[in-house]
Amino acid sequence: MQKTTRSISLPSRLHPNSHKIGAELNKLKTWELELSTITISFFRSLMLFLSRPAMNTSRGWSLIKKLVSTGSIKSETSHKVFNEVESVDHALYYLHGQIPKNDTKVHVQLTQKRLEKLDDGIRSIESGLDGLFRVHPSSIRVEAVLNRLKSIQIPSSSTVASFGAETIQNGLMGLAELYSCVEELIHSPLTQQALLRYEDGKLVERVLDGSVTLLDTCGNARDIIFTMKEHVQSLQTTLRRKRVDSRIDNDIHAYMCFRKKVKKDIAQCFKGLKQMESKVDFSSPLLSASGHHLSMVASVLKEASAITISIFKSLLLFLSMPTMKIKSLISRLMPMRLLSSEKGQKIINEVGSVDIALYSFRGHLRNFDAKADVQLAQRMLETLHLSVEGLEHGLNCIFRSLVQNRVSFLNILAH
Repeated sequence: MQKTTRSISLPSRLHPNSHKIGAELNKLKTWELELSTITISFFRSLMLFLSRPAMNTSRGWSLIKKLVSTGSIKSETSHKVFNEVESVDHALYYLHGQIPKNDTKVHVQLTQKRLEKLDDGIRSIESGLDGLFRVHPSSIRVEAVLNRLKSIQIPSSSTVASFGAETIQNGLMGLAELYSCVEELIHSPLTQQALLRYEDGKLVERVLDGSVTLLDTCGNARDIIFTMKEHVQSLQTTLRRKRVDSRIDNDIHAYMCFRKKVKKDIAQCFKGLKQMESKVDFSSPLLSASGHHLSMVASVLKEASAITISIFKSLLLFLSMPTMKIKSLISRLMPMRLLSSEKGQKIINEVGSVDIALYSFRGHLRNFDAKADVQLAQRMLETLHLSVEGLEHGLNCIFRSLVQNRVSFLNILAH
């Protein structure tokens, strides 16, 4: 993929005088502070509502009787003495006390009413929290997704395919979810204004530069996956034939040649990711001084880029599982405890296990003793085929997300 235009001249209206910029930044900081204060106050009220202390029955029976007899939770001044949580507590305590006396009929109805009110209140609060959750993905969803993705990061120095296809596919799907959160974040007018005002959109341009590398890597991985799937399907078709002939040997040879060629393409992808990794730090003293919101956005973009690089590296390592010497391969295959270490990480992934099975099958084929290895090779190929399809789906999802993300950042500069 060729690099597209990086430098877009911004309209003159984005270059007001310094006094106006300073005044607007001060307004933004004031709004952020007020919003934070209101949010903290609201959450405190919510926590107090949910954590009302349970009644001490030895001291609270007079209150219970008063509540039940009047059927009211309001004082003379129309202020609530008990909220919905407390009124349910009182009703349940009183009902519990009447059970031994077989006198619960009236109190059951009262308790049901109180429970219905509490249920309505909880639903209303839940709806409000859901709305807040959607409006502020940066503070909730992004953090949750990032924490989940960090669990499958690999060390930058690792050269071993530590993870199987399922883990990597989950990582790719998680990345798609992460970039969906980023989309919500950058569509906020506050975010767009902050990004444009910081050094005339330099942060946006840096993100766009990195997006080219990520799209190139994702596109190359999709091509590799597609070709690998074709080779696997061809091998499966050949092995299903009852007659063992030279075509099997030719298909195995073609697959192994493909595996060797892929390593060169993957090496180029690693080179691009390594270069991007050295530039992924968006932090600076000037950025930190530009306000909490912009610092938070920059941190999200930095972590999103870093975690994407890490998961793409995991994928590339998975696809470039090094071929070992035949004796070593077969000796590791023979115990056939498929491929797990004590920590649950794969010693040999699905790609490596097919290499082992095909090498073993090919050796027996030349000795006219390949019957037993056909079923083993078929099982390994079927597992790899399913794995490759899962990875293909994950790559398609993240590719669409990366394209949409790039379009959104280009639109920010264009406006």
